[in-house]
Amino acid sequence: VSVTLYIPNTAVLGDHSNTGILSLPASNILTKYESDNNGLQNIKSIVNTTSALLALRNNGKVFSWGSSEFGNTGGYITLNISGGTNIYALENNMTFGVLNSSNTFYIFGYNSNTSSAFTQSYTNIQGVYHNTKAFALLKGTSSPYELQTYGDESYGGTYDVSSVGETINNITNIYPCNFGFVAIASSKIY
Repeated sequence: VSVTLYIPNTAVLGDHSNTGILSLPASNILTKYESDNNGLQNIKSIVNTTSALLALRNNGKVFSWGSSEFGNTGGYITLNISGGTNIYALENNMTFGVLNSSNTFYIFGYNSNTSSAFTQSYTNIQGVYHNTKAFALLKGTSSPYELQTYGDESYGGTYDVSSVGETINNITNIYPCNFGFVAIASSKIY
């Protein structure tokens, strides 16, 4: 099933907080698009943070729109992401993630602590799990995998964007929950 979604190059949006529609503030609205884009066509999935959205097309390209202060920083352009297979959003952490067909996981968004955009990538990612503020990644070429985390440390991640996070080996499964993750290893539960 394909969906066609048309987005204007400029936007003046009102407060839709009482209607259940994503509310985008009129300030800091950016629409990131390709020069040949006549609207989003052939959409596989869409995810959102509080006031920004990211779409994945069937051809593996990604596209974002909304507030730059809520993750729409154009990080996917900087990272030159192609071959996207799945997209993710840390809804309350102004961060998007894209897993591509080469098992590289790209993270980009807005860091409110430094008031700046950021980008980061991880290779050999076999699984992505998330809650509203952190990612847990299974890394490795075969099982058992290594665990790496990113995001708000109060939710199971790390604050430092340049850090690869906590490393725990021999992971067999991960369960996300509201304030963190439960990782099952061959001999322990973390």
